[in-house]
Amino acid sequence: MCNEKHGFILGASIFLLCCKDYLCSPHCATAWQPWRSAYVLPSRYMRQPPRWGSIANTQARYIATYFPGRITGTPAEMLSADYIRQQFAQMGYQSDIRTFSSRYIYTSKDNRKNWHNITGSTVIAAHEGKSSQQIIVMAHLDTYAPRSDSDVEKNLGGLTLQGIDDNAMGLGVMLELAERFKNIPTEYGIRFIATSGEEEGKLGAENLLKRMSSAEKKIRCWSLTSIIWSWVTKSTLTAA
Repeated sequence: MCNEKHGFILGASIFLLCCKDYLCSPHCATAWQPWRSAYVLPSRYMRQPPRWGSIANTQARYIATYFPGRITGTPAEMLSADYIRQQFAQMGYQSDIRTFSSRYIYTSKDNRKNWHNITGSTVIAAHEGKSSQQIIVMAHLDTYAPRSDSDVEKNLGGLTLQGIDDNAMGLGVMLELAERFKNIPTEYGIRFIATSGEEEGKLGAENLLKRMSSAEKKIRCWSLTSIIWSWVTKSTLTAA
């Protein structure tokens, strides 16, 4: 079994390489030539292009450490959304934050069900392609939200949960993809989307779909969730 650090880097690297192979296949305008991409990383990274997965690893650790308890509608969730927007802006993307209102059912000890209203955040950045077709790379901002008194008693979720796997790592991989592809022409356009409300029932994704036209819904979508767990589980099963 890999250790924590190697799990982060290897899991992210495998996924990133798969993304690279697809986006820079014959579908794309140019072949993958990282030595010619001439991108400039933010100062917090090394001067030389880092190995695949290392940006995702750094970002995931930062998000999990400085924005724990990213429950939809909390200050931590809103601050993490603004951080993601700032990262996109530093890469040169036009990016904005949209808010949405929704609700979910909370179950009390006596089995009463009450609606809880929430306001979530969605961060969007776009990479233009030659074609009008779009690929969406999506990762959710929020950490697990207690949905019952039983969850609270079992200490599930809450304001101290860092959510490294679910889903800081997904956000990290998305940010690394955005960094590495920012100067590379692609056939399809790419929209990088970080949304919340996933733990309450994919509320952010549903709100996004409601805003799309029929034509816009004809897309390919990669949802980045629990990447470390998925990679470790598959590796363990293969080894067995």
